[in-house]
Amino acid sequence: MAYGHKTEQRLRVRAHVVLHAARGRSNARIARETGLHLDTVRRWLAEDALKPWRHRSWIFITDPQFRPKAQRVLDPYARTWQGEPLGEGEYVISADEKTSIQARCRCHPALAPGQARAMRVNHPYGRGGALAYLTAYDVHHAKVFGRCEPRTGINPFMNLVAQVMAQEPYASAKRVFWIVDNGSSHRGQKAADLSGRRGVDHDRDGFTGTPGPA
Repeated sequence: MAYGHKTEQRLRVRAHVVLHAARGRSNARIARETGLHLDTVRRWLAEDALKPWRHRSWIFITDPQFRPKAQRVLDPYARTWQGEPLGEGEYVISADEKTSIQARCRCHPALAPGQARAMRVNHPYGRGGALAYLTAYDVHHAKVFGRCEPRTGINPFMNLVAQVMAQEPYASAKRVFWIVDNGSSHRGQKAADLSGRRGVDHDRDGFTGTPGPA
């Protein structure tokens, strides 16, 4: 093979070298993991046009209360709250919404895969409008709950809360923590009033703890 001839395999290896460099790995480590000579790694990276490993992006923190605010959200993921570990009967739910999902109805039903045959999906479809999908995830038990609503908002989100909290083990749990963002569906006095009528303690920063029956 002529020197410098760019075969498909060589291009693939070069792409891996660039990817490793972009992840912050040293040239020596890249050489070890790819089986290349160190000088080859250096040369390839020097020749690359973009050089993404020379740039790092970050968000500069300007809020002096960032650490305590972040800790209040991150601690439940680590099964702690106010310095105490969560016990049996305490659960953590992370929830969010996805808006404007296109509801498409296939004109003909899909044919399930069979022996030596891939699934067959007919292309023509009818439009069913746009829906919002609301999802709740039990962080420590890998359970997903979802529902579709015509739109997002406080009432649709509370419907999701009611759907989850009506089921066991959450209905009889000691506490269920809901972690949400600061979107309009979760914050404000109206959300606090409605969540209070449904037995939910609402936090002003969008973090809610939901106590079940004592």
